[in-house]
Parts: sequence; structure tokens; C-alpha cells
Amino acid sequence: MLNSPCAQPDLLIDSPFMRKLQYILKFVSPLELVDPEKASFAPQHCRSLHDIIRFAHEKAVQAMFHISDNRLRKLSFAKKLKTSIPLNFYILDVGGGLETTAGSAKEITIDTVANKAVQALWQGLSHPDIQWSAFSHFDWEAHDRIVMSGGIASPEAAMFASHAVISSDYMNLNLKFGYHFVIVDALWDKAASTYTILFRFSGGGADLDQRMLRAEFLRKTLQRLDFDVRVKSDLIDGQLKDVVSEQGHQALDMLGRLLGATRLMDMYLKEDRQIEGFVDDFMQGRYHFASVD
Repeated sequence: MLNSPCAQPDLLIDSPFMRKLQYILKFVSPLELVDPEKASFAPQHCRSLHDIIRFAHEKAVQAMFHISDNRLRKLSFAKKLKTSIPLNFYILDVGGGLETTAGSAKEITIDTVANKAVQALWQGLSHPDIQWSAFSHFDWEAHDRIVMSGGIASPEAAMFASHAVISSDYMNLNLKFGYHFVIVDALWDKAASTYTILFRFSGGGADLDQRMLRAEFLRKTLQRLDFDVRVKSDLIDGQLKDVVSEQGHQALDMLGRLLGATRLMDMYLKEDRQIEGFVDDFMQGRYHFASVD
């Protein structure tokens, strides 16, 4: 009977081994922790090994992608990036992010950067149609706070600079444009040859209404670029997951252009009706809007 092709599956399903396996699987395979935004996404709500793995993985990714939330103040091992963009910028290589030719040099050029994500984003930032003024773009908010409290602060100080922490396959970039801050993270999966990109934008020098108009412009533009976007007041979070390398590089290039085009947009965006036209213009290659009434 055990050799019967019909009876054997039934015997296996009803066997003590299968009953034990089914019992064990109740504590292994179910997944209840799905949405990281829900209050229930917490350790005390884990009910299976799958839940524990899901929670640990999500928190690890969040920690990695927010490494710059605590902004670097000591950049003694970082190298200053020489660029035509009026931006004080440092790069900290934690393994394979720079070409070996960088050596012990204190200053490098973008050609010395091996990380493809940095190269792609910088290509966008340095697009010839973006009009950069001679005005230095750095952390004016922190600078003003120190000066107003009676301290002395040089705009060239590393503590006000933008920076990137990079490896061969990871980029965490923190840009400080005046009174707003940008974080761009890119992780390259070598095995799958895909990118995951996270983007965060907050703050600005104008009033809240104008900052929210810029946030709406960014939301619509990022959605055109296939990002999943969430907006809270003037804070924008976008993510693009598991895209092939070429698409990831194109997205980072466009992010660079977007950052260059919008760095002062909160100052001259006045009405909702302007936004859709600005988005269309940007997608068609217009990266300067300051002259628009």
C-alpha cells in the first residue's frame, strides 16, 4: 500500500512528521508585519520568524538609509571634491568608493570617484543648462545659528559642508542648499544589477506656503520619474526600488538636475496653478525658472 501512487500522498499528509511540520510552520511562515508605516510594525507584534526577519530587515535598511540624519561634523578622513559648482563638498570613502589613484590626496575631482551613483547624480547637478550663481550653497541655517549666538563661523568650515559617505556599491549623500537639506541614498545590488534609491527633501528659506508649493512640484516630478512619493508638509520622501542599473543611473542624473533646478524655487513659486506647467517644462529639459513671473 505504501507503494501505491494514490495512497502515498494521503499517508504523508496525515503522518506524524507532517503534523509536526504544520505545527512548526505556524510559528515560521506567517507574515503579519507588512506595512512599516503602521503602529503595529513593532517588535511586540512579531508572531513568527518571518515577522522577526521582516522587522529586522526593514529597520536595518532604514538605519542604513538614514546614516546622515546625524550629520557628520568631523571629516578628517574625507576628501574635498573640487568642482565648478559653488558647493563645499566632501567625500568619505568607506571601501571601494574612490579610484586607487585618489591615494592620500586631500582634494579630488569627480573623475576620481569610482561609485557610479555619485557620478550619475553629479552629472545631473553639473548639467550645462542649470544656472548656478557664484553664491555659495551651504548650511546657512547652522551658520546663522552660531553667529546669532555670538560665535564665529567660517562658511568654509567642514561642519557646514555637504558630504557623501560611499563604498563601491552604496552612496549616502547629504546636500545642504541654504536653508533646506537633501538626502539621497543609492544601494546597488551587485547580484541582481539593480538599484534602490531613496530621496528626502526638507526645509527652505521662504514661508511654509511657498515651501509646500515646492514640495508639490517635487512630488509630481518625482512621480513622473516613477518614484513612490510621500509628502508631509514641506518634507518629501521618495523611493525607487529594484530598478535595473541603467534606469537607476538615469534616475540619479534626473535627481541631480531636479536639485539644481529647485534649490531656490520656494522663493518664486506663488500659486498652485504654476506647478503643473513647471513640471511639464522640467520634463522637457527646462532647468531654470527664476525669471518666471
